[in-house]
Amino acid sequence: MTDVILVMILLAVSGHATRVARAISDALPALVVSLEPADFGSIVSNAQQPLIITWQRGLLTKRFVYLCTHQGHTFVTESRSPLTLPADAKLLHAKN
Repeated sequence: MTDVILVMILLAVSGHATRVARAISDALPALVVSLEPADFGSIVSNAQQPLIITWQRGLLTKRFVYLCTHQGHTFVTESRSPLTLPADAKLLHAKN
């Protein structure tokens, strides 16, 4: 199942981030956990070199969206301002 999520993540990087994240959460609601930004920050801080995919959405109000996997679960969060991420995090900036 993690392989399917990773394929969808790679598709997200190709320019369809919002649609792919929505498809993941609709298709696999038990595997995608939506968190508050502070909780997301705690999880990625505890991971070693986390891979975090990020993108922006919104026309009038910009939202920063972050997605990562950790211990077999996929976590997503959204905030109005950029999050402070761990220095060792590997970031992929997806296009919308």
